[in-house]
Amino acid sequence: DTQTLWDMVMASYLDGNISLGRAAELLRLSRFDVTQRFNRLGIPLRLGAATLEEARTEFEVIRNPA
Repeated sequence: DTQTLWDMVMASYLDGNISLGRAAELLRLSRFDVTQRFNRLGIPLRLGAATLEEARTEFEVIRNPA
């Protein structure tokens, strides 16, 4: 059912297993709609790297794709 899907997607997002964009895909909504809903529910948005080390890792992956 719809609520179960939302619960699973929110849990995966909060655990860091999926991105906001992937959450939107799974819920078949726009990223904007998911952002609004997460904001209303008080779910923190993860936008960009949380640390300098994480940013460096992301940069290296982009620079040297496997």
